[in-house]
Amino acid sequence: MRFRKFQFYWNQTETFEALRSYIDLNFEGLKDAVIDMMNGRNRIAIDARSFTNDMVTFHSRDDVLTLLVHLGYLGYISDTGEVFIPNHEILNEYVTSISNPDWGEVPKALENYNGNLLLVGVNYDEKTKKHSCIIESYQVS
Repeated sequence: MRFRKFQFYWNQTETFEALRSYIDLNFEGLKDAVIDMMNGRNRIAIDARSFTNDMVTFHSRDDVLTLLVHLGYLGYISDTGEVFIPNHEILNEYVTSISNPDWGEVPKALENYNGNLLLVGVNYDEKTKKHSCIIESYQVS
């Protein structure tokens, strides 16, 4: 802080591949629930009581979402039993995790979406060693 340089504090508790593999299990519309949270429909109700507190036994979408709470990728509101993506840094982890051709279902999940999307393109020029970024708003109707 004394050098007045600040960066994101998020330090991954699991790899991107592991996060995507949990979501790819797709229990009971899990991918749709994650996409909803990423698109600003912030909270998803879950029942965390069936979670077996391990990383291999999953019986439902709620088990995977509860694991993501334990790993720090989701926040949990005990009063309402809802999960949410708690901050921008973790949202970026989800974006990175699903930025993969295996997520061909994402466009399908957005077929019935009406609203604004932000389209982001990032490029790195190896010759100049510079990044460029283009952000566009896109109206889906």
